[in-house]
Amino acid sequence: MKKIIAMLLTVVIAVSVVFSAVVTTNAAGKKAQKITGVNSSYTKELKAKNFTLKAKAQGKLSFKSSDKYVATVSKKGVVDVKHVGTATITIKAKATAKYKEAVKKVKIYVGNVTCKTKVNVIPSPGYGDVCALFKNYYNYPVSINATCVYYDANGSMVDTSTDSIYCLGYSETNVIDFNAPSSPDYVTPGYSKYKVTYTVRPTGDAYSSYTSYNKKIKVLSTGESEDRLSVEVKNASGKTLDYSPYFTVVFYNEKDQVIGYKFDSAQPGIKEPGSIGYFSTYYPYNELTNQYVKPARFEIYPESAYIVKFK
Repeated sequence: MKKIIAMLLTVVIAVSVVFSAVVTTNAAGKKAQKITGVNSSYTKELKAKNFTLKAKAQGKLSFKSSDKYVATVSKKGVVDVKHVGTATITIKAKATAKYKEAVKKVKIYVGNVTCKTKVNVIPSPGYGDVCALFKNYYNYPVSINATCVYYDANGSMVDTSTDSIYCLGYSETNVIDFNAPSSPDYVTPGYSKYKVTYTVRPTGDAYSSYTSYNKKIKVLSTGESEDRLSVEVKNASGKTLDYSPYFTVVFYNEKDQVIGYKFDSAQPGIKEPGSIGYFSTYYPYNELTNQYVKPARFEIYPESAYIVKFK
């Protein structure tokens, strides 16, 4: 009896060893599975329509969002953007008899850039210029390329003006002044309608990344005389910037209409942390009265206060 039991145990152990060897060989022999058909990241406007991650793999796919407040994803890979921010969609391809499990992570950047426009109303060479204020709601710096097209009463294009903002950080605002067609008398615009279009892309590429410090450039004081505005500014970023910032000043009248736009730089430059500079700019000039017009208020926008890092 003991011999029979010993023989049976020997057979069971041998079968187990063979089975284990087969399982190990099969697992080790599985091929790597790849998830294709999707990019590593997507940038979407806040009000963008749902879109589908058309992932492909050998195994059954599953999708999961790291932040459902920003973006949700269905079992079929349909992404619904909800709020400004960044979410990571994890795509898993289940293991099969021939392929190992695979995982791919996809970044979803949700945000938008708003554009508000006002027309320069002061009788001057800039009369009719369109002043566009852009604000970035993406949580990373963006570049903006914008064009203003001017039309006559018949809808025919009479002129275009193009400009750009190279690096606009999260929640930062900057302005573009689009030169309008010449006004014959500084009272009658050289156009009837206008339309501003723009494209937005992340500042930087696979080899570089940008950090904007426009909000860290502080206006310490301002002084107003009969014909000009003087401004004292400081680099409060604590960083050595790649360039000394520039400044855009937009002037408004008591009706909150734009009456002028000025572009200037501080002297000396304020590239270094803690450095202080100054600039002075004339008020808008009324060509009909031959007088400088003191504004009811003004806004100052720093720009080009950034640092680029190369990967």
